[in-house]
Amino acid sequence: MTRITPTVGRVLHFIPTAGYMAGRKLAFGNPTQPLAAVIAYVHSDTMVNLTVWDQNGEQFSVCSVPLVQDGCDMVVGSFFAKWMPYQKGQAAKTESLESQLAGKPAIGIDLAAEQDRCVRVFLEKGAIVKVEGIPLELDHDAVVRVHPANVPLIFLPRTARPAESSE
Repeated sequence: MTRITPTVGRVLHFIPTAGYMAGRKLAFGNPTQPLAAVIAYVHSDTMVNLTVWDQNGEQFSVCSVPLVQDGCDMVVGSFFAKWMPYQKGQAAKTESLESQLAGKPAIGIDLAAEQDRCVRVFLEKGAIVKVEGIPLELDHDAVVRVHPANVPLIFLPRTARPAESSE
């Protein structure tokens, strides 16, 4: 069961009650469709503040909305938010990829470039990199220049490195 960590800016489905929508005079003529919402603030993994759009596209805010994830209990008779099916599928794919590729070598390094306070990192096809915390498997070789602090490796001191060839 995949749990998704909520972050500001992520899109959710907001499931209001008819009474809540009527009380705020917001469009909610078809209760079978959820409302689009974006996370404005995260209280915890199970509680968020949202910016929501009603069925006419009018924007409104809702604070302290329970975020229901798979395996969590839902409060009957109350509004709540949930992840869209697409996001749950992407999270499951990411979790599966991470487990399949655990321990797979990811990178090689050109230590000669360190003198520029940058390191050229050679990423082979199949290497795992994280982009904004999301692990991705490369489908081609790549070379990138990064600051050594951003490379999750331990560098040998200069005295412990193999002697460079003069050729």
